[in-house]
Amino acid sequence: MQNRSRTRPILLAGLLLLGSLIATGSGALAAKEATPVPELSQTQEIENLLASCDAIFGVVIIDPDDQVVFEENADLPFVSASLYKLVLLANILAGVERGELTLGQEIPIAPDYYLLANGDDSYFAYDAIGASITLEELIYSAGAYSSNVGAQALMSLTSPDELEAFAADLGLAETHYWVEANEVHDRYASTTNQQQSPDYTESIAFVESAAGDDVINVTTPRDMATFFRLLRDDQLVSPLVSWRVKQVLGARVINDRLPALLPAGAQVIHKTGNLDGVFHDAGIVQTPSGPVIVIAMAQAATDADMTYSVEQRLGLFSYQLGSGRPKPSPERATPAST
Repeated sequence: MQNRSRTRPILLAGLLLLGSLIATGSGALAAKEATPVPELSQTQEIENLLASCDAIFGVVIIDPDDQVVFEENADLPFVSASLYKLVLLANILAGVERGELTLGQEIPIAPDYYLLANGDDSYFAYDAIGASITLEELIYSAGAYSSNVGAQALMSLTSPDELEAFAADLGLAETHYWVEANEVHDRYASTTNQQQSPDYTESIAFVESAAGDDVINVTTPRDMATFFRLLRDDQLVSPLVSWRVKQVLGARVINDRLPALLPAGAQVIHKTGNLDGVFHDAGIVQTPSGPVIVIAMAQAATDADMTYSVEQRLGLFSYQLGSGRPKPSPERATPAST
């Protein structure tokens, strides 16, 4: 996004002008001389929404007709956070489909699965150390609860190199695992036409900083949109793998972003991701007209509440998009992928 404002949040309602002019002389409202205020386009509404927060946003919205109706920073590198678990789940379930793994097999929980940097786990208490957990439960914990312990247990059955190759096979060409800081710029130098934008420069710097002296998982909003397109179309490995992933991601355990403003019965198949300064939610919002894919990724965020609010509004917009609301104007949209 070029020249994006970094000021404090502004209320979208404050962007609209008054719907009439005050007549001079009598002080009465002169309705016949009133100037109608043009409504903001749906595209401009989203632009203003993203500009109301200081985070770098990567957004892709795909309507029920598979048309990309809005995108922002779709090819910029973003710290994956827990979105890396999406490829992990699909990879493990592909192993089940091939007969190399079984949902009932048990994996012991090792002490080193509790990483100090992750804090308390969202699913497994410390007394789970030494317990043997079925593969099925580990998949559910890592997907629905975003359990880092569950994900570490699943990682014991695969490797970063295997996940990277598997992601490439899915068409996620810019999703990389265990990237070192000095590799970030070269990996993403040719994937975007926005090298001169502040968001590109800041994204590279943020991902490099997040890697530090270690490694980091990196992806792009466009790759995440590709993942959920496959899932939507039951083409994520196979119809059975797609069905299983949908069951896990549709559990609605974490509802603080995309689902937060939706009707109680609305179905959202999604995955969140959190790290310091990173807040993602990506998935499929089921609407009366069909599924809407919404990828809402944010990094370099300093105001978590405001970032959550923006992603909540993107979820609501996506639901409205499939409920008869006019589509955004096409100037910021790209054709559907083939």
